[in-house]
Amino acid sequence: VVNPPQSKSLVIKSFEWKDLDILLGLENQLRTTDLEAAPITKLLLMEQLRQPNLDIERDLLLCLLDNQLKATGLICHEPRIDRAILDIKGTDEFLTSKFVNNLLAASLEKARILEVSTLDFLPSPQISRETLTNKWGFYKEHTYLKMRWIPGDLSNPPLPTGYSIRNYGKRGDDQALTDIQNSSFDGSFNFSPNSLKEIHYRTNMSNTSYGGIIFLVHNHTIAGYNWTLTMPIANGTKGIISMIGIHQSYRGQGLGKSLLVAGLKHLVSIGIAFVELEVDESNEAAIRLYKSMGFESIHRLHWFHLPLRSSDSSSLNDL
Repeated sequence: VVNPPQSKSLVIKSFEWKDLDILLGLENQLRTTDLEAAPITKLLLMEQLRQPNLDIERDLLLCLLDNQLKATGLICHEPRIDRAILDIKGTDEFLTSKFVNNLLAASLEKARILEVSTLDFLPSPQISRETLTNKWGFYKEHTYLKMRWIPGDLSNPPLPTGYSIRNYGKRGDDQALTDIQNSSFDGSFNFSPNSLKEIHYRTNMSNTSYGGIIFLVHNHTIAGYNWTLTMPIANGTKGIISMIGIHQSYRGQGLGKSLLVAGLKHLVSIGIAFVELEVDESNEAAIRLYKSMGFESIHRLHWFHLPLRSSDSSSLNDL
């Protein structure tokens, strides 16, 4: 437990399962500030916390002011690529206050214990970029675009001979999905290879469905995939293209459009209001494809990077 000397009312502690209800309360309080969002279920929150790549009682920090949960800090360990990802959520009042530095300090200490070389962070707009760079040593590394598609006319582009589209669900598909995801994104920024256990778990979460995971097949070989999710919003459900990829051996043939259309058709069939995805701003080919289908950019997402093995990194002692 961290009790900063400047405020006895501030407590930063590790998550315990008895804290689940107050965590759900904060999650849904934060979602009410987004006019499009709707509350998430306790089931989905529990599924997220129990993902195999997390040790949630080790990785999640809760920040309480006057015994009220105001913010959380999650450190997601990715040992396969020697890094961790920081995810901080909180009320606007907390994120713009001096106390956010205490949560950042505690999160960095937790990341250092993991002995990873780098920490990546996608900060909310309320967190001062000047503080991140000047005080903590983060620097902006990468920009993603969040894009949105409003349902409209969809026509199926013709597939070359020998290609077909099918849904996930056959025996062995969890290994096939693991293999095509890892091979499609090998070496990409922000991607850590997934294990079979992680993929199997995520395919059975309540925000996905076997019908929403689509394979592009070439003569019985998986050439690409499109993994869609759903999320409740104020007036219905939004669709998410969480991952879409083509194996390197099959790129340059215009196959991505067929996969994208198949995913959009599935989402439209279950009544989504709109579809969102995120794409690396440097991936010009993907952005051209999405724009050609009617996707529009709605936000820029700026990832920040912090080397953890340098002697000049800040710590709790700097506060």
